[in-house]
This record gives sequence, C-alpha cells and structure tokens, in this order.
Amino acid sequence: MVKESIILFDKLIVKTLDRKNNPLKISYKKRKEFEKEFLSQSWFNGDILVCNASKVKEDTLAMYCSREKFFDMAIKRRISKEHPKLIGLNAILEIGDFIILKKRGSDVYDFRGYWDFPAGLAVAGISFKERLLDRIEKDTKINRNSIFLEEEVHLAAVITPSINLFFKAKCDMNEKQIRDFFEKNFKENEKPILLKKSEIPKFLKSNPMVIYPEILKLCYYPSEI
Repeated sequence: MVKESIILFDKLIVKTLDRKNNPLKISYKKRKEFEKEFLSQSWFNGDILVCNASKVKEDTLAMYCSREKFFDMAIKRRISKEHPKLIGLNAILEIGDFIILKKRGSDVYDFRGYWDFPAGLAVAGISFKERLLDRIEKDTKINRNSIFLEEEVHLAAVITPSINLFFKAKCDMNEKQIRDFFEKNFKENEKPILLKKSEIPKFLKSNPMVIYPEILKLCYYPSEI
C-alpha cells in the first residue's frame, strides 16, 4: 500500500511563474541513453506543470508552480533527490452508489498495476478541469460531454514524487449503462470497475495495491481513519 500524507484545506491558490525550469546537466551519452528508453515507452513529453513549493496557512493551500518538460523532470527523478513535485489531478467519479476505479497499465511512469482514479498530470497552459476531463475520457472512454466536474475536494495527498488534487465528478449514465459500455469498449483485463461505496473497506483490505486508500476512507468512511 502506498504511504500518503494528507493535506486538508478550504481554499486552493495556484501561482504559476512565467518561466520554465532548467534541465538537469548530465553527459550527452547518459541523456541519449535515457532518451532512447523514454521514447520506447511512448510517454508524454509535453510541458507539464510542476510544484516547486507548497504551504498551508490559515486553511489555504498555496502551490507555487512552473513549467517543465516531462522528459527533463523524469531525468531529475532518476538522478537527483532534489526536484519539484508532479501535480496529479484525480477524478472521484460517482455513478449512483458506485465509484469508478481503473488499474494502471504498463504505459504509465509510476505505480503500474495499482488501482487508481481516472487521473493525469497537470499540463502547462490547460486548466485543471479541462485536463481532467480529457483524462477521464481517455481512461474510461466516456464522452466528456457526459461528465460533470464539481469543485475540488478540499484535501490533497502527497506521495513521492507528487502532490495530488481530487475533484468529485458525476456522469449522466446509470450503473447498467456504464457496465454495458465498459463491456463493449474494453478488453476484460483493461476494464475499469464499478466499486460500490459500501464495499470500499472490504476492497481496501483485499487489495493492497491501491494508490489512495486514505482518500477513499476520508471521502466515504472517515470513521475508519
């Protein structure tokens, strides 16, 4: 199970510096070796938004951010212990009495094989909500016009090497429609699951590979924290 540190807040402020972080200085040979590995995995290599520093004061979480190439950030993580935090955006997508989880595939950089919310990294120049709608559609194949994002949940989870924000979301499809949709559009081993809210404690006990167990508990079973 992933160790997570929870931050509670009432207000979120994101301050973005109008600059890009400098890449780490490494040898040409080492950079080319890493580039070959990186490209073989088809990982995203656009400008992401990273958190250089954060603080909580008077129930306000302030995040100080800048742009960085994902490739350069990945090199920093591989070689140095000192690097900014990635910003993860997560959708707690509710379908009536159920929430949607999906097992992370082999095409992601971290936590392969873990159960996760529909999620993605914050990208420079795109609002958190727009980026998250894109990721929900990619992870679930549900048309973004059927998804309704609500305001952020007032808590964040810090896990190495990222700080993660959470948004509640609804869908205009019911349970049966979603199950039929997943059956039609996914291979059996790639299908997202509908997890009944009342079965979350049981699911967490039997599945240690869940990225945000404490978030699930805080949202639905705070008495178990």
